[in-house]
Amino acid sequence: MVSADPRHGRWMTLSCLFRGKMTTCDIEAEVLNRVQRWTVEWIPHNAKYTLCSVPPRGLTQSATLVGTNTAILEAFTRVGAQFSEMFNRKAFLHWYIGEGMEEMEFLEAEANLADLVHEYQQYQDAYVDETDYWPYAQGDPNQRDDAEAADQRVA
Repeated sequence: MVSADPRHGRWMTLSCLFRGKMTTCDIEAEVLNRVQRWTVEWIPHNAKYTLCSVPPRGLTQSATLVGTNTAILEAFTRVGAQFSEMFNRKAFLHWYIGEGMEEMEFLEAEANLADLVHEYQQYQDAYVDETDYWPYAQGDPNQRDDAEAADQRVA
């Protein structure tokens, strides 16, 4: 278990399991209205849901959410800072060296953790630029629409 507040990050993917008497329209409305504003834009359709009409014993409805959130970078940053502080003081290092590890392995682990934090930060800060995927979305004058192209073929 790790202490990370999902409100401080963005959901990359998530899966929801709903149990009880609900309609798919209600679920789609909840997923679209509530969840889509917390998800990253660059993964389309990143929220999936499942509906089971049998409620859990003793309840009328329930929901379970499993997902990947960028808030975990807070925990990685915290662990990395603690690791760096202890490694700089050479605390407990003699135990690991005595068991056959080398100091270079600790430096490599520290670099890998820093790369992981940087990668999650990029995922959290990424956005979709419409012109990257639809080059003519802004109305490029050199691009003709299909009706205009068909008119020129007829003429």
